[in-house]
Amino acid sequence: MERTLYVVLSFLLPWPPLVGGELFSYRDDEFSAQVLGDSQGRLIVRVVTEAQTCLKTFQPIEIRGFGQALLYLGWSNGSLLFSLNNIELIEDCLGVTPFVLTTNDINFSPIPSAILPPLHTIQTSDEQELFFLETLRDIESKFLERKRYGLIRSAGLLRQLLLDSNALAHVVNQKYRLPIRFRVMDYRTPPPGNPTMHWQSLDPTLYPKSPTIDINLDTFLKAPCLKMTSSQASVRDVIRACANAMGGVHMGTARTAQEKVVVDMEDVISIMGEGPTISALSNLCRISLRAMLPFVNAIHNAA
Repeated sequence: MERTLYVVLSFLLPWPPLVGGELFSYRDDEFSAQVLGDSQGRLIVRVVTEAQTCLKTFQPIEIRGFGQALLYLGWSNGSLLFSLNNIELIEDCLGVTPFVLTTNDINFSPIPSAILPPLHTIQTSDEQELFFLETLRDIESKFLERKRYGLIRSAGLLRQLLLDSNALAHVVNQKYRLPIRFRVMDYRTPPPGNPTMHWQSLDPTLYPKSPTIDINLDTFLKAPCLKMTSSQASVRDVIRACANAMGGVHMGTARTAQEKVVVDMEDVISIMGEGPTISALSNLCRISLRAMLPFVNAIHNAA
């Protein structure tokens, strides 16, 4: 049995954490892998197959920068290879030196921060504009709270804001005629190795020095987020699946193969205790709120 996993991982900061916890996990019918960090800054890898269980503790990690790295886990016939930024880690033992992870020296925090100005200070008598502003405020509050229930509920708000036939962004823009632009990470270069499963983050906030592109609404909704085997899910699919099948508006079953990718992948991968769908929704909230800032400013200036 062989498995190859690549993950761009943002470590908990400060590092080492006061309390250890899971950083990443993957599971399928034949194989599961879990990576944990402990209070000494070491990484612990646990692999379980039908034939055996492998548990290894690797040298402590010392982080210089904001703690982001490419994690590689390779499993082949009972042999485990584990590396960060293409440098193989060694198992922990007495006298082993820490692995120094040097990353970009950027003031980075994984904790969400407010995006919109105080919306209660914006005065408008237009009912559609008021509903638009309150919708944005609702999305931001769920984004900042960062709880699973609220983020799934935000999918219904994102659908109303961007996808519906009378999407709020278009309704408000009938007056202001502004270009709707979304800044995302440049997703046009395919990942190396043509992975059978791929989780694509579009939020450039999480990867400050990565190249970005500015795209319109239609292109944004078509941008790829998740891939599983031969099916791929776009931004539109993530929003619809969470709104229509996972409880954002309705609780039911996925309507398309693309929406099923979204639902199924939640059971396969976890990073920092979150499934890819929840993290993707959080990212889409932040990207969308930033794209709506020109409309917020236009409403404020017209008041």
